[in-house]
Amino acid sequence: MAQTDYDIIIAGAGLAGATFALAAAQGGLKPVLVDPQPFDAQLAPTFDGRSTAIAYSTFRMLDALGLGESLRPHACRMDRILVTDGKRPGAASRPPSPAFIRFDADEIGDRNGGEPLGYMLENRRIRTALA
Repeated sequence: MAQTDYDIIIAGAGLAGATFALAAAQGGLKPVLVDPQPFDAQLAPTFDGRSTAIAYSTFRMLDALGLGESLRPHACRMDRILVTDGKRPGAASRPPSPAFIRFDADEIGDRNGGEPLGYMLENRRIRTALA
């Protein structure tokens, strides 16, 4: 059995583990991802139909890792967010109450160059960019 040396062992090759592995590799470390699901299988279009809300600051991190250019064409801007308790039907069309919080990118646009609060991205797009 051949011996291989790694600087870091990452348990889990999901979005967080794969992102950390890429950052570690770009930082000069030799990472290895350990996951019961092979990463190649995770790249299949049918593997995961979910999407993830990526905060603006997290997207900046993905940009710094060199993924922004490939992700941006598939990203949907989140300019407004309504946080509710999920118990009031039609909450978005009624006036806000103390139980509802609204966030609006226009309120911070002059401080972040017009960037949104975040982006919605399909998980498969993120995994493909990480690969």
